[in-house]
Amino acid sequence: MPHIVIEGPVSVEKFYQHFEVISRRQDDTIFKVKDVFINQEKDRVLLESIVVEDRILHVFYMVLTQQEMERVTVRLDPLTSPEKTAGVKRLIALIGHKLKSQHPDCRYSAHNLAGYLLP
Repeated sequence: MPHIVIEGPVSVEKFYQHFEVISRRQDDTIFKVKDVFINQEKDRVLLESIVVEDRILHVFYMVLTQQEMERVTVRLDPLTSPEKTAGVKRLIALIGHKLKSQHPDCRYSAHNLAGYLLP
């Protein structure tokens, strides 16, 4: 399953507090993240996500999980797991990049998205 682990001073709660709707078009692919939800412990965020690629609609949730104080994993929610297309992987990479951008000391520590990650 595609995923990214970000290490450094990163926080799912901060991501939730500063979230802005994502709506992008790249070539013939549309990317949207409409809503985010945080759990009571503030260590897990759910993102309602849409990718339209080759006129095929993929609706799914991504999960951001705070594993430790300085470690967050971005992955697909297994209950809504879509086909792992290039567009789905690009949206996961975009969310990973937004988390990594929270602080200059953040870095990608593990992933299986070679060719999709943003610097």
